[in-house]
Amino acid sequence: MTELNTILTQLEVASHAGTLKRYEKIGETKPYYGVPMGAISGIAKAYKNRLDLFAPLWQTGVLEAQYLAIQIAKTKPDQLASAVLEACLNEQISVSVLDKLASIILSKRKDSKKWEETLLAQDEAIFN
Repeated sequence: MTELNTILTQLEVASHAGTLKRYEKIGETKPYYGVPMGAISGIAKAYKNRLDLFAPLWQTGVLEAQYLAIQIAKTKPDQLASAVLEACLNEQISVSVLDKLASIILSKRKDSKKWEETLLAQDEAIFN
């Protein structure tokens, strides 16, 4: 089993009925497992600063995998390649994931002004 599959299994096991119900109620973007943020933070501790996992987790398209990618990279946002972040923004993602990416990663980078301008130029403004 690959490391990515192991992580996805950890996320799936951490699924919570209440979180699933909430995601369904608010019409969250699928796919998702229904993992509470506290459990995602707990899983992230085992992979702290493993920036090599950011893109593979993001590309799964799974809501919690994208949250996990953000949590893993939050202490070293400047070390993520701009091309990787641009690819993330070019994909169809949940508004809540985009909000976390903007507030936890993009706004903490040295080139945050560039990212702010990029997001403001899009149809939906993120930085308000």
